[in-house]
Amino acid sequence: MIDSYGYTKTTRSNVKTNQNLGRKFVCSVAKGQTKTINTTYKLSATVNGSYRYFLEITGEGSVSYSVEDTFTRPTSSKNSREYRAKFIGNKGNYTQTLYKENVNIKIM
Repeated sequence: MIDSYGYTKTTRSNVKTNQNLGRKFVCSVAKGQTKTINTTYKLSATVNGSYRYFLEITGEGSVSYSVEDTFTRPTSSKNSREYRAKFIGNKGNYTQTLYKENVNIKIM
């Protein structure tokens, strides 16, 4: 009987940590107001590669999350206050390799 198993190995290069991945305007609150907002944020990435010289691999992945928050009026003498979200993460090149091993097993 021949059995096989596989595993993957991920290598990283040119990775920069704590990079700015984008900003998003959330809301503006006028003096004397309070706002509650339900928002979903989405970040995505594109993947390109090849497998064994004959298969091109392309893909896209995304992550999203929802948040509910309450924003209050400005505490200073200003008439309004803006709120913004800043996304921080790692950028770089990631390569994932699939290894497959065949194992001969004799059962007696």
